[in-house]
Amino acid sequence: ARVAKVEQVAQQAKNVESATQGAKQGAGVEKAVKVEESVERGLRVGESTFTAGGEPHIGTKLDYLFGKATGRPHSVQRSIAMQNSLESIGIFDTLIGRELVHRHLISAFKDSKNIKAIDNFCTKESLLMGHRGGVLVKSVWKDGELISVILKN
Repeated sequence: ARVAKVEQVAQQAKNVESATQGAKQGAGVEKAVKVEESVERGLRVGESTFTAGGEPHIGTKLDYLFGKATGRPHSVQRSIAMQNSLESIGIFDTLIGRELVHRHLISAFKDSKNIKAIDNFCTKESLLMGHRGGVLVKSVWKDGELISVILKN
């Protein structure tokens, strides 16, 4: 599977080169640069998705998911609501629960089939299963860093 993904990235690189050459010939250098920049941005997502050593950065989002947010009341309420969602499917704030959610987020980041939007951010959707059910996880990434997570029952 990894070989197929590497081949897919190589094919994307060839497509970038072809699109850039076509734009240079047909519509001038300015359009070619725009094509190259937009495709390059997409490839950066692909590279960070497919490279073996580059683990994404989760930061303190696990604390947020497990009800440990501080600061604005709205943030604290959302954090507690997410903790309740996780507990409703049987995932608790333990080492095992945190490891399960951490691995799920890493896996969602690396999966190239669950991309819902790419702009300056990459939005991924995945299903996190516990022993009592599942929740939809919407994770938003930028340059390999987890920016936001939303859980929906």
